[in-house]
Amino acid sequence: MKSPMESDFVKDLPLFYDLILEAFKSDSSRFITLEKPKSLNLDAIGVDAGSYHGVSHHGQKPGGIEKMAKVDSFFLKEMTRFLDKMKSTKDPLQDGSLLDNTVALFGSGMGNSSSHSNKDCPVLLLGGGLKHQTHFVGPVENRERLPLHDLWLTVLQHIGCPIDRYNRSTSSLTGFGAA
Repeated sequence: MKSPMESDFVKDLPLFYDLILEAFKSDSSRFITLEKPKSLNLDAIGVDAGSYHGVSHHGQKPGGIEKMAKVDSFFLKEMTRFLDKMKSTKDPLQDGSLLDNTVALFGSGMGNSSSHSNKDCPVLLLGGGLKHQTHFVGPVENRERLPLHDLWLTVLQHIGCPIDRYNRSTSSLTGFGAA
């Protein structure tokens, strides 16, 4: 059997999502992280660019941004497929679907990977009985956006963690409570 570093992550991604779905359905796990490997094979999704890291340093050039958009579109398509399955699967332990009772997050640690900026990181937060907005930009105070840690604090409180701070959080976000 190949090690994860030797596998074709692009080809195996649907299988990983299906395994996650089965883990949730069987209540084998309540928390799962899936991260793309550094050695991602972009040829498999039709991007002739070498490495993911190289594509992420597009320098705001149209050709580079187009390649990055193709990579991002692939990952969003696969995440959507997974979320659709979660939405159509009844939660065996609670009322509603697995998506109704699971907080799903899709995001990046970089707001602009070309310059290694971790400001304004894109994050999709779905499911879990949260009130969702189509687009939320954290309020700006003193010309600085509120830290993303405020979102993490809000989510952790929503799922029952009895905490009032998370890392550099300043407070919970309003508008994301139970739907």
